[in-house]
Amino acid sequence: MKYIKRFFSSWINRVVFLIFAVLIPLNLLTLVLGQRVIADAEAQTTMEIRHTLELYLKLADDALKRADTYLALLSIDDPDYLRLRDKEINNEEERYRQLQSVVDLKSSLRRKKEDEFLIGGLYAYFPEKDQFAQSDFYRSSQVRSKILEAINVDPENPRRRTQLISLDDRAVLVSMSKHRNVWYGAWIELAGLAQQIPREEGRILTFTDRDGSILFATASLPEQLEPGTERLKLGKQSYLISTARAFSGELYLLELVPDRQISGSLPFAIRLLQILSVAALIALPILVLAIQHWMVGPVSRLHKAIGIVEGGDLDYRIPEKEQGTEFNRINRSFNHMMDQVEELKISVYEEQLKAQKIRMGFLAQQIKPHFILNTLNILYSYEQEEYPLIQRMILYLSRYFRYVVNAYQDFVPLGHEMEHLRNYFEIQKVRFVKTFEAVVEYDEDLSDCLIPPLLLQSFAENSIKYALLPESVVEIRVSAEKNADGQLLLRVTDTGVGISDEVLESIEEFRKTRTICPSLGIGIQNAIDRVELLYGGSGSVALSRQATGGTAVEILLPMITVHSQIGEIGKLPQAQEKKGVGNA
Repeated sequence: MKYIKRFFSSWINRVVFLIFAVLIPLNLLTLVLGQRVIADAEAQTTMEIRHTLELYLKLADDALKRADTYLALLSIDDPDYLRLRDKEINNEEERYRQLQSVVDLKSSLRRKKEDEFLIGGLYAYFPEKDQFAQSDFYRSSQVRSKILEAINVDPENPRRRTQLISLDDRAVLVSMSKHRNVWYGAWIELAGLAQQIPREEGRILTFTDRDGSILFATASLPEQLEPGTERLKLGKQSYLISTARAFSGELYLLELVPDRQISGSLPFAIRLLQILSVAALIALPILVLAIQHWMVGPVSRLHKAIGIVEGGDLDYRIPEKEQGTEFNRINRSFNHMMDQVEELKISVYEEQLKAQKIRMGFLAQQIKPHFILNTLNILYSYEQEEYPLIQRMILYLSRYFRYVVNAYQDFVPLGHEMEHLRNYFEIQKVRFVKTFEAVVEYDEDLSDCLIPPLLLQSFAENSIKYALLPESVVEIRVSAEKNADGQLLLRVTDTGVGISDEVLESIEEFRKTRTICPSLGIGIQNAIDRVELLYGGSGSVALSRQATGGTAVEILLPMITVHSQIGEIGKLPQAQEKKGVGNA
């Protein structure tokens, strides 16, 4: 009950419900009445057509019966028929006379065929003389062989019967009767019978057998129709089927009537009911769309605007299109209110921006002094004979300090960062002799990709500090590649003891709280902070313990190059000026 009250508490829902309550019953009533009249018209049309088809089938059956009667009378008083039936051939003269009787009998059959417009031909078969007389020469050998096959199905049955046989691409209906060992009858071509049946343009006549197989059709149809089918869809046209049965179910005559002919023959009042039904169906969505456009749409836009502002986007404004309407005045008031809110937020926002930029600079420049002191101690410990090694170490240190001192930007090319790492590893190899091997590899095509400076050094330093083993050489590998999603994948892996569960838990805790953890180390925390501040949700840092031993660090960053840095960095969620990232 409370849901119903909540629904009707909106005046928009009340209007929509009223429209549906009026139009739907009216529409249903017109549909029911229209369908009832159409059904009656279809039944009447089907009955009339079926009577016509039954009439022509009856005419065909009568024509076959008249032909059988004619042939039966010939067997009584026709001398040629009697000679062929009773006279034995005992000399050449009798053979010649019987051949002449066959010719004369064919002439008699031909004259009878001309009197019957539905009959396709007549025949008489004398098995004892192997003589077959038919009324014409059209497909004489094929007609003879097919009729003989039908006779041989039941040669001892003298009763009159009809049977369907096929002649190439035509089907014929043959009658068969037997008297004193002589078979006779007539046939009707289904195509010829169909031509005699009048029909309107667009209608299709077809003959089928009891299984529904098409024997003949005046248009293209499927090879099989389901017995008892009342409707058939051919392409875009639907047909109503009228069926008449003849010859004890051996033959079915069907007429397919297009639906449009039935609907076109309906009285004007019935068609008006159909038009009203369609008009009601069309009017309903139009009215709903009008309400949606004029009332529901503006309310939804206002609700959407409030939701966007609640989500933190204070720059959103409602488009003002409909001048002078109540909703447009509400939209203007909303936009004016948001302008005032944004002005009040500017001072606080600028302070936050300044603090964030200071933090970015701090994070980027943090360097642990113990590395410098340890390296200087190594230089001090060299003997004078190791002057070349001292020179090389000073070169490495100068490169290191030059890169670090100049790493005040937010982004540097990947190639510079990788060369810095190689230089860094050379310094560390002097400190930790024969304890690790370092591999720095990347595709030269990625040299122009931009990444935060000193991002990878923190993880490389952790590998040297925690991964080295007493009696084996650890491999530290730093790589960069483009993944399947088009992002830049940076990896730092080692074959050492692997990161501990406690450290992984501390990293997850730092991600959630952003509280500095003294036991975690400032390098990892700085890296996570910098990626989050520079890229927002577009970048990520993941640390894990490998199954084969050692630690793996994977950093995913958007693919930004030197040539595209201005446009691409400006699109990053945290790199816009209002989000507090410095110039790149």
